[in-house]
Amino acid sequence: MIEQPSPEVVSSRSAPLFGFWYPAVPSHTLLPGRMKGLQLLGLPIVLCRDRAGGLAAMRDICPHRGMPLSFGRFDGERVECSYHGWQFDMKGRCRCIPALPEQGTLQTDKIGVTTYPAEETDGMIWLYLPDERGHIDPLPPVPRMPLPSEPRQSFHISLTYTCTADDGIIGLIDPQRARQLTEQLLRGIRENRGKVAVMDITGVPSIDSAIANRLVQTVEAARLLGATVIVTGLSPEIAQTLVTIGVDLSKMNTVGDLQGGIELAERLLGYKVIPVEEVAPRTL
Repeated sequence: MIEQPSPEVVSSRSAPLFGFWYPAVPSHTLLPGRMKGLQLLGLPIVLCRDRAGGLAAMRDICPHRGMPLSFGRFDGERVECSYHGWQFDMKGRCRCIPALPEQGTLQTDKIGVTTYPAEETDGMIWLYLPDERGHIDPLPPVPRMPLPSEPRQSFHISLTYTCTADDGIIGLIDPQRARQLTEQLLRGIRENRGKVAVMDITGVPSIDSAIANRLVQTVEAARLLGATVIVTGLSPEIAQTLVTIGVDLSKMNTVGDLQGGIELAERLLGYKVIPVEEVAPRTL
């Protein structure tokens, strides 16, 4: 079964990013009988959870006058637009138009709002945003996140970046890239008999717990090889992640910027930096 795609998907420049499942919000942030407005890939979406815990996701725009549905109210069964009171059920079908006469012939259930598949797993609510093929049947499975054994602690960090979605994804450190950086650093220490290494992560806005653990493991592995690692450019968000997972930052050499990290490395190696103006001119 293939449905026609919505107009915003056809006109989007980031179409290759559609046709995938995306984590929308942590499950605990959407209580039964509540709704929440959000944006994914530039699409306005309203998430609803009915009284029984069921999920629904629909376009956050009333088809009547374009008012965001999330501005209205949700009684646990229907979303009511705040403008003219149009009501939509969990499947996006219009169930009530208050201004219609009681004996009217208009079938309101023929009016609908675009809906999106929603599933809940691993403590997150996931949404499937269709590409130009529309809603395919069957849908691909929701990605499963690698989770540690019980007991475990989870946390959620939300940040807003002034960039396109694809640039944001490309700029983040993913597990494969983190593993490559670790291998390159340790190989360089071994081959060059390095005593000090500076790891600059300036510009990396945030990392997840898996990448944070990889960073800690890299520092410890370098220490076993006889080298000291200086980490520079830690953002407040990364520092918070490290503290949350229980990393003792007092055991890590951290400096605010790359220049400070290089100066610390020189001091550890016994070098002394002398300003040019203090160096006596040489005479021939």
